[in-house]
Parts: sequence; C-alpha cells; structure tokens
Amino acid sequence: MLKVKALRCEHLNNPIGLGCLKPRLSWQIESDKIYVSQKRFQLQVSVHPTFEPLIWNHFAYSDQSILFPYEGPPLESGQRYYYRVKVWAQGAGDTEPEESEWSESGFWEMGLLYEQDWKAQWITVKERSINEQFQTRAPFAASKCFSVEGKVIKAVIYATSLGLYELELNGQRVGDAYFTPGWTDYNDRVQVQAYDVTAAIREQHNQITATVGEGWYSGYLGWQKRKDTYGNTNALLLQMKISYEDGRSELICSDSSWEETSCAILMSDIYNGEIYDARLEQGTAKHSSLTERKKMQVVPFPFSHLVAQENEPVRVMNRLKPVELIRTPKGELVLDLGQNMVGWLEFKVEAPAGTVLKLVHGEVLDQEGNFYRDNIRDAAQQITYICSGKGTEIFRPHFTFQGFQYVKLEGFPDGVTIEDFTGVVLHSDMETIGWFETSDPKLNQLQHNIVWGQKGNFLDVPTDCPQRDERLGWTGDAQIFARTASFNMNAASFFRKWLKDLAYNQLENGGSAFCSAGCS
Repeated sequence: MLKVKALRCEHLNNPIGLGCLKPRLSWQIESDKIYVSQKRFQLQVSVHPTFEPLIWNHFAYSDQSILFPYEGPPLESGQRYYYRVKVWAQGAGDTEPEESEWSESGFWEMGLLYEQDWKAQWITVKERSINEQFQTRAPFAASKCFSVEGKVIKAVIYATSLGLYELELNGQRVGDAYFTPGWTDYNDRVQVQAYDVTAAIREQHNQITATVGEGWYSGYLGWQKRKDTYGNTNALLLQMKISYEDGRSELICSDSSWEETSCAILMSDIYNGEIYDARLEQGTAKHSSLTERKKMQVVPFPFSHLVAQENEPVRVMNRLKPVELIRTPKGELVLDLGQNMVGWLEFKVEAPAGTVLKLVHGEVLDQEGNFYRDNIRDAAQQITYICSGKGTEIFRPHFTFQGFQYVKLEGFPDGVTIEDFTGVVLHSDMETIGWFETSDPKLNQLQHNIVWGQKGNFLDVPTDCPQRDERLGWTGDAQIFARTASFNMNAASFFRKWLKDLAYNQLENGGSAFCSAGCS
C-alpha cells in the first residue's frame, strides 16, 4: 500500500507566523514494496480544511518531494493555508505507477509580512535598577488588561523584543518556546514569534503580561565581558489580533497605555545566572507599594528589521532526575545530575519568608571529591532565590541557562532530598532523524556523548561551549560538526537561520567576523 506522510513546510510541522512568500513543501512516501520511487504528484492548497475551493492545484511529472516551492496566488498576512499531497509511485517490476490516497492535510500560517501590518509600538520602562555585583539591568514587566465583545473564533499574538521575553495571558505561560526571540544580528534582523491563544481568551478581565530581560541583546557576551553589544535599551513589541464570529477583528497592541508592573526577577544574565525574590511576585499584599503601575515609554526601532521565526525554537527537551546528593570532604552539599547537561535546575522548597537559597553550577569534582569551578572561569552560573514563605514553592530560572552536572546548594533547609530537584534540559527543538548503534558498548557510549554534545551546544546558535564565559557561535566548531549534526538531527532550519546572521555580520565587518556575536 502506498502512503504519503510527514508533510513539512520549510522543514517545519504546521508552522504559524511564517514569513516566506513562497514556502517550500516536503513529504515522504511509504510503501510495502521495495525500490519504490515517485513518478508524479498532485499538490492542493486551500484556505479551508475541506479543500473547497482550491487556490492552487498543481500536478507535475516529477520525483521531487523535498522543498517544492508554492507557486499559487500571493499569500496574505495572518492567513492559514491547508495543503495535501497525492503521489503516483512505481516499484521494481511494476508496469504502471500506483496511486496513493490523499495525505492527511498539513497547514502553514503566515505572519505579518509587511511593515504596514504593524500597528504596535516598541515600549520600555523609563528606569531600571542596576545590580551592583554584575552591573546588569533588571528585567521589566508590562501588562495590558482588555475585554472582548463577541464570540472569539481566533486570537493570535505576534511578539518580539530587544532582549529576551516571556509572555503570560490570564496567568498562563504563552507558548512552550524559551529564549525568544532568539539570537540574531539585531543590527539587521529581529525574529518575531506567533502564538495561537484562542483557547486562553476570556469574555472579561483578560490580562496579558510580558517580561523582558537583557539576553544577548544587551547582556554580557564572551570572555571579554562585552556588554550592550547591540544596544542598551530593552524593549517589547506585541500585537494580538482577535477575530470574531461575526467577521469583526480587533487589535491589542503594545503602546504607551500599557502599564509597568512588579517583577520579581532582580537580575537575569545568560552567563551569570539569576536573582529572584519571590516576595515581590504580583499579588503579594505586603509589597503592594511595589506594584504601583507606571505608563510605558515608546522607543524607536526600525520595523524593517522584523523577520518571522526561521528556526525551531528552544524548548524543554528532557527532564533528568538527580542520582545523588552528597556531602563533599569540605562539607558542602552538592547535587549530582549524573549527566552533563544544559538548561536549569528546577526545584521545590518550603522555607520561611526571606530565606536565601543559592545554587552554584559546575561540571566536575576535583580529585578529593570537592566541588570544582576553575574551568568555568568568569561565568558565575549561579541562581539566588529568596523564598516567599507561602508553602511549597517551585522555581525555574527565566533568561539564563547553565552547563553543569553538579550543583552546590547553599541555604537549603534540613531534610531536602533529590526528589526536590529536576534537571530541565533545553536545546533547539530539532527532529531526531539519524540513529547509530553497534554491538560495542564503548562505540555506543561515544555516540551517546556526541548526541549530548549537540544537545548542549545547539541552543538557538551552535555554541562552542555552554558553561564557561564563551558560549559563542564559532564557525570553526560548527563547520567541523555540521555533517554529524545533520546526521543526528534535522538541522537545516537551525543552520539556515544562523548563517543568515553570520552573512550580515561579515558584510558589516568587512568579512572579518567569525562568530554571530561579531567577534573577530
């Protein structure tokens, strides 16, 4: 039996917020025969899931099934397009090609394609506190309350930032991507993400909140301790389109009417970690004076720099349970994850208000079995959490990541166990496409190490290391590893996005740049 499966648009599974004017479509064929090859295909595209009417009905005598470009009528901003494929394929010894059934339908949805589609404004706060120890700016939070008038059939948020951002709608996190909008050459390109939030909209009392941190835009970059590489003002851009059943639509846009709200993140830096005071979380009556809201400030930034999300976002890809909680010869409490990993340590704790917990991340123990960090150099890689005292508290960081196997725990109450901790593994969500296994356990372990090396160093850009004070997209490392990376995972979109920024960077630096941070 002949089947068509695994429909992809620009290597992605049902993407929304696409920016390509002629998206490329791919599919796979499956047959119970051998030596089967595609002879011709039919590709249909419609704005309706029923495929009535069609906007493009293409028939071709071709064996092409990878990255076939859409050539139908011009695509519209925000419109969803459904597509399906039928093929005729012939196996060894067949006299005539076999015809498949229609594939299951896939879709893609366009983002905001043109500058004039944007009605939102870039917004920021007027003043931000500076952390004295690390000389970093505190993240800021902004919110907007709104109601809807009618039955909502669709609501989509388009968002980006100068820095890193996270969104909440009615108290729930928007999307499952982290470190958005990703690292680009912000001098030329800033990615925009799209989120379908239809199910989260209420009739009354909706609130959207955005938190923005420094990230790669203005945070520290590299062992030279460079800061403000692309600018010194972090800002948010957000536009939500609400479509009603009666045909009306409404826009909720970031502008000066948005209000600054309290942010419990006092510091969050990619290299140095995060300081979080849970007592300052919204809704804490004791600190009501800290939640007084101020209007946001509008700042200029070119809309011409905006591009749609191009690569797979960073997501939570694994969760590891620690293997041991030890006391070192020095008497320090150290947690062993059993595996070198990149991401966060998520934990739960119950302690009095104001209790200060500190987590310091490292990769190895020394010969005496003590916690060792000299190889980390100047990256602090530490999390400081100040408890609210409100029962069991669960925490994970926001705009930082760590490379580690061991975590030194300071300030935790007696009775803490390994069940209170989880290692959260983060990397770009690339589909696994290649496997390698032999009868030799050592070779299998080598392949395991290679895959984990890729997981640890493919976090939006191909970094040289995820733990010390480098974490940059060196082309030498990426060039050597690209073939292996592409065997293990579908890295096409990942490399395509990164190479675009590399090309921009080289043009600006006269061809002398060797990493996406502008290093030479």
